[in-house]
Amino acid sequence: MSGYALCLILVLTALESFCKATENVQGLNKESEEEHNPLTEDKSHLTEHKDDEGREEHKINEEDENVSFGNETYVFNKQDEKRELYKANVLSSSFDKVATAGVLIDKSYVIKEMFKVKKKVILLTRPPRWGKSLTLDMIKAFLDVEVDNMGSKIAPSLLTKPKMFHGSSYDVDNIGYKRLKVSNSGICKKMCEYPVIHLDLGDIDGYNESQILWNMYDKIDEVFQKQFPYLNETNFLNGLSEENDIKLRLERFTGRGTVEYSEFKKSITFLSNVLSKIYNNDPVILIDNYDKSLLNLYLKYGPNHESSVTLRKALEDLLKKTLRHNPHVRKAFVTGVFPCAKYDLLNKVDLLDSNVFNQYFGRDFGFNEEEVIELVGHLPGHKVESIMDFYPGYCHGNQSHLFNPYSVMQVLLNKGAIKPYWPNKEDVQVFNKALKMYFKQDYKVLMAGKVLPNLYLSQKLKLSEIIEPENLLEMLIYNGYLSARPSHTKVIPMKKKALGLKMGGPDKNKNETLMATITFHNVSIPNQEILMAFHKIIRKEKRDKKKETENEAEE
Repeated sequence: MSGYALCLILVLTALESFCKATENVQGLNKESEEEHNPLTEDKSHLTEHKDDEGREEHKINEEDENVSFGNETYVFNKQDEKRELYKANVLSSSFDKVATAGVLIDKSYVIKEMFKVKKKVILLTRPPRWGKSLTLDMIKAFLDVEVDNMGSKIAPSLLTKPKMFHGSSYDVDNIGYKRLKVSNSGICKKMCEYPVIHLDLGDIDGYNESQILWNMYDKIDEVFQKQFPYLNETNFLNGLSEENDIKLRLERFTGRGTVEYSEFKKSITFLSNVLSKIYNNDPVILIDNYDKSLLNLYLKYGPNHESSVTLRKALEDLLKKTLRHNPHVRKAFVTGVFPCAKYDLLNKVDLLDSNVFNQYFGRDFGFNEEEVIELVGHLPGHKVESIMDFYPGYCHGNQSHLFNPYSVMQVLLNKGAIKPYWPNKEDVQVFNKALKMYFKQDYKVLMAGKVLPNLYLSQKLKLSEIIEPENLLEMLIYNGYLSARPSHTKVIPMKKKALGLKMGGPDKNKNETLMATITFHNVSIPNQEILMAFHKIIRKEKRDKKKETENEAEE
């Protein structure tokens, strides 16, 4: 399953007779934030079922239901294809599909906040399935120039994308859009004004240098061919300065020639220059999953394997040329799970780092209590307490008691079933690998529903360091398996190098000691959903080890 990102969520508009069996669900007593311990709560109100491995899971009885799609109401059952289509739209990373799927939890102010940031480059990291990919697609829909098949800008009166933000009534195809908050902002003057380059760096794999580079080149070719096919039209570039050179280079980037590595790393910079000349506006660059492929290779082969070394160098060269040495960038938004790029792949790029430990874009990812109540309000008879008690517990910067959007959406789309939906098999691979490398007493404390108090978390790791045993806790926090809440601050002496400060040169003053204010954190498992995932993964690990031992004994 591809990484799901959900910052702008649309769900069901009218669910009549939905989840009738949930009327007997008892709300759990909610504790204050300071005393919140979701791992020791009473679960007697939930019906026990067995999962695929014969273990108990908590689930509310299911019934068929009516679901409103557009302005029509369909009666669905488990086999109904229309319901599956509806679910696919709601859980999609396509903004257009999600925008027509139902009720909106409006997160569109992220576009306004993006332009309020003075730095050109924004690095935004959140756990998997927290809305990053959907956010980028929303930004693209808002900012991207609308062009015809020949690349010419469409007249303002004929634009179709503004209705996705200003709202529209239902048409003959039952497609309509809700008016979004950003439509009331002055930022609307930027709508459809910038060419947008969207590069997804996920799913790059290979065992050696040639395989990795082939897949990297393929990613670049995809950007040129699919997003800007009109650049190859015979007369499109007529009149541009350096026209002949641009045409020759475009041929190489679109599969009609050989691309050298020196050209590959400057490919997006070259494209930015071309688009800037054509539209008289520097493009906005959106880069998704910057760390996904590299982390997968680190976990699969190790950081020193040929494939890992090749991909790391290729990513570093491409990203630095694109984001540091590119004069034609209006704004760049880079997303991933780990904020390591600031100290690794993008260590010399001037950027704003938004991660789970700081406040930047804090309200734009994840659901708060009010938003969950708004969503559940569309489910007649459903008790909000059952969701509130099973899925909360995340703290990101100044936003506390957050909910994973993916899990809440799955509850609504699965007829109210309260059970673990996240992490899925793909996301669990990171945790499985981590536990195989390292396991200690701390996890017994966590799984007992207790807190690891007053921990210092570096927050300044390279991607290759995040998989080291001593950094496992921090890795699990970034992945969403654990939540960290500030406990206290302390002023202590630390070396410049440890603080990640610029030192003016490779060795200059690196050992100079400064007094720094350090924040310590209390770390815990956020909720019942993740606790059950912990137990499931660890049980499987124990079974695998037992089987391995038995096989060795037989030999």
